[in-house]
Amino acid sequence: MSVVADRGRGVAVDEASLRARLESFRRRHGVPGAVACLFDRAGPVVTVASGRLGAGLPGTSAYAVREDTAFRAYSVAKLVTATLICALAADGTLELSAPVGEYLPELRLRHGADPGAITLRHLLGHTSGLPPDRVEAAGSRGGARDLGRATLAEVRRLPRVGEPGEVFSYSNAGTSLAGHVAERVTGRPFAGLARERLFAPLGMAASTFALTAPEPRLRHHPPSPSDPPAAHARHVPAALCFTTAPDLARLGALHLRQGAGHDTADPLSGIGGVARAHRPVADIPVEVDLAYGLGTLLTRRGGLRVVGHEGFHAGMWCKLLAIPELGAGLVWADNRGAELRAARYEVIDAILAEHGVAPPDRRPGTGWLPAAAVAGRYWRVGAAPVDVDATGADDLLATCGGHRVPLRRAAPDVWAAPHSGTGLAAPPWTPHMDSRAITAGFRSTGPETAHLHLNGLPYRRTAAATTGPARLGGSDGG
Repeated sequence: MSVVADRGRGVAVDEASLRARLESFRRRHGVPGAVACLFDRAGPVVTVASGRLGAGLPGTSAYAVREDTAFRAYSVAKLVTATLICALAADGTLELSAPVGEYLPELRLRHGADPGAITLRHLLGHTSGLPPDRVEAAGSRGGARDLGRATLAEVRRLPRVGEPGEVFSYSNAGTSLAGHVAERVTGRPFAGLARERLFAPLGMAASTFALTAPEPRLRHHPPSPSDPPAAHARHVPAALCFTTAPDLARLGALHLRQGAGHDTADPLSGIGGVARAHRPVADIPVEVDLAYGLGTLLTRRGGLRVVGHEGFHAGMWCKLLAIPELGAGLVWADNRGAELRAARYEVIDAILAEHGVAPPDRRPGTGWLPAAAVAGRYWRVGAAPVDVDATGADDLLATCGGHRVPLRRAAPDVWAAPHSGTGLAAPPWTPHMDSRAITAGFRSTGPETAHLHLNGLPYRRTAAATTGPARLGGSDGG
């Protein structure tokens, strides 16, 4: 039995229980292999692994998943990149609030527009106005293996969804552009910079952003032809980190040590500024208390702050969460896709409950919106419109891409419906990270509702409600 620190006390970690939960999840849901690691402020405490490498891929099923098996963390890379950039800000190498154009004078947006007020804080907090990722994938091209060329070209072709700071819009391109700024100001390639300034000081010897790294064998199934491309230079800072569960636990331990809100350097690694990533930049209107910091998902469980991130694509899934007040956290990785997210959340909740941690807190009550006031048509680039009709004082009907979903008020500005059993497995109908439901959240600017976030995806209002049956849009491109 091991111990994870809890406000100076000790919390017993039952390795047998952790292993039993992991193996039960794997067998129940047909997951070939999985690994979980509990950590405290000093680093990994207990790591358990179960099963085999990627079923369905040639030459992989004979290999057992080990505690040090390498996998691709996908969007957990955003937390890694933000940690690096916050450290650079802490030592004065760059400024989070400076216009990005000061570092990249050649940067242009679509139609040659100047980036204007966009800052690193906007890029890392997904409030720069760049569009969601499936819009990025549509029309993207391979080729350049240089992060700067690839990212600058990507940003030039992308449409905008809003002005800087106006709306939350989860964007790989924004994180990758921030990574290129780090390259430019230091004169070091991003992969080497991450190794020197982050991985080496933290002892993350198995971690890399190098594009030459082989795709790990943990993957459950080959990518579908419909999956967005995910192995290109423009994705490196946002989604191309290769690592192990213990290495991610070392990163999580840094966030525990720096979670008190100060910018002093970490005594173990010399890295500072990490607490800046924990300050909310954007509200994410779902049924639970959820915000986004700098490359960081921010939630609460029983009033305790939880920081971390989640990543998934094409048969792999990864999550890191750290609870600074508890001084403990968890890394989870397995080789199935996002379709099992809800089942994983149940197991993660059970693991945390053993240490007295409650399920996620509900969204706090602010800004009551009448159902009739949010009814109307909403649009986002690259996707079918969403029609929202008020069907009662606390009830809405959302229609998009031929699907109609009844929603019930879950918070003053959020409506929700259970996702399980709906058969809806593609955006915009899949729950946002850390959410357990289909959600529609609304934000007003002035007297009218201006934006809808359907499972975190941003839509702008284009028309008020009309009478008659809900209008059907085409297939969703998100």
